[in-house]
Amino acid sequence: MNIILKDICKSFKNKAVLNNVNITLSENKIIGLLGNNGSGKTTLMKILSGLYFLDSGEIINLPMIDSNPDVCAILENPAFINGLTVRDNLKYYIDLKIDSCMEFDYYCKAFNVDFIDVKYSKLSLGMKQKVAIIYMFLKNSKLILLDEITNGLDKRVCNVFYEELKKFVKKNNSYVLISSHKIEELEPICDIVYFLKNNSIVKVIELSEYIMKNKKIFRFSNNLDAVKFCELLGK
Repeated sequence: MNIILKDICKSFKNKAVLNNVNITLSENKIIGLLGNNGSGKTTLMKILSGLYFLDSGEIINLPMIDSNPDVCAILENPAFINGLTVRDNLKYYIDLKIDSCMEFDYYCKAFNVDFIDVKYSKLSLGMKQKVAIIYMFLKNSKLILLDEITNGLDKRVCNVFYEELKKFVKKNNSYVLISSHKIEELEPICDIVYFLKNNSIVKVIELSEYIMKNKKIFRFSNNLDAVKFCELLGK
């Protein structure tokens, strides 16, 4: 069963942020959302997570638990408690016995998280992103929303994350929407990428087929070339 975003519209102070956006999310698929900063990626995810109301349009087949969306959303700055340690934050938000949780130990080792007893306020951006990733895996929601999740992570950690996410999605039949303004961050992991520009979806590409035909099209020497490529797709 697909989650369908149909004709999604959202404005703030009469300024359109999303205009008739249509996206389909499928089980066992990782869907990418590519767009420049300010293109509406985070707004769309906030609508899916229930933080914003729609102006018009509808979301069909959104997974629910006890009348609440079964969603794990990592958006902008993850809202953990600064005064608590990483361990205590995860205990508080996930309500499980962290100290005897094999999955917790597994992901800590996978992402080299050796700071579980450090207060969250003392962590760097990359360390905070690792905590958010572990939280996402442990929360085990049906729909996963990841907004610029690789910010602050080095290439090795990104590669580990990509592999673990792909395994997780297949195991749990999850739906995933992951956003970025860099195509090279979406290429290794996504099945389909939606290009968001000028408040609307301007292009949809199935990466497996597209890369076979254009093996080097996603290899950019710098971000400026990537931006120019996105602009061309929108024309």
